[in-house]
Amino acid sequence: MPLGGQTHLPVTIPSSTSWGEVELALNDPPPGVTITNANGGIQFRSDAQTTKPGLKGNLIVNVYAYRDPETMKGRGQRKKPRRLLTALPAIPVEILPAGPSEKR
Repeated sequence: MPLGGQTHLPVTIPSSTSWGEVELALNDPPPGVTITNANGGIQFRSDAQTTKPGLKGNLIVNVYAYRDPETMKGRGQRKKPRRLLTALPAIPVEILPAGPSEKR
């Protein structure tokens, strides 16, 4: 992944389940690396200010089902609005120095 840039991982993840809408979250990510849902996959971004070039490691993406607490009223307080469904296999990542077109 380029420093200050983004990369796309093509995976198929449903947008919802019987437990609620699907939400993706990085488990203990390196500083400056974030995730966003994208059509047809997952979009990873690195912040040029907080991510260090040369960083190598694995990204772990947790997949949750999320229900709005407002829709859960009357179902008991023991129910949590977010349920862990699974974790994706480790995704190797390396932060590369920004190229000339990516420098600001």
